[in-house]
Amino acid sequence: MMLSGTLNKAMVALSHLRHVIPKVEACLHALTHSVAKTHIIDGRVPHAIRLAWCTECSLGTE
Repeated sequence: MMLSGTLNKAMVALSHLRHVIPKVEACLHALTHSVAKTHIIDGRVPHAIRLAWCTECSLGTE
C-alpha cells in the first residue's frame, strides 16, 4: 500500500512537471534574447495577471 501511494504521488508530480517544462523553456528563451525578467503566473487564480501587475502579491514564479 505504501508503494502505490508513493507511485501515485510521483505520477502526479510528473504530470505537473510535463506542463511546467514548456513554460520554463519559454522563459529561458526570452531571457537569452534580451528580456530582463520573466514570470510564470498561476492561471488558475481569477484575474491573476491583473493582480500581479497591480499588487506586490506573488501569484506565480519570478
